[in-house]
Amino acid sequence: MASLLSIIDAHPSMEQMLIFSLMGFGVVMFVLVILSFLSSFIGVFFKAAEAAKKDK
Repeated sequence: MASLLSIIDAHPSMEQMLIFSLMGFGVVMFVLVILSFLSSFIGVFFKAAEAAKKDK
């Protein structure tokens, strides 16, 4: 945690705050996209299992 706190100054400039916020937003969006792909990939297996159950 201390290393994360050392990334940004105690009194950052407006440019540093904007860059830090945009980088954080980018990380969050990247994680959400990965989770979306994973959940849709898992959904394919559930749809296939329901289709197989329906065919029986």
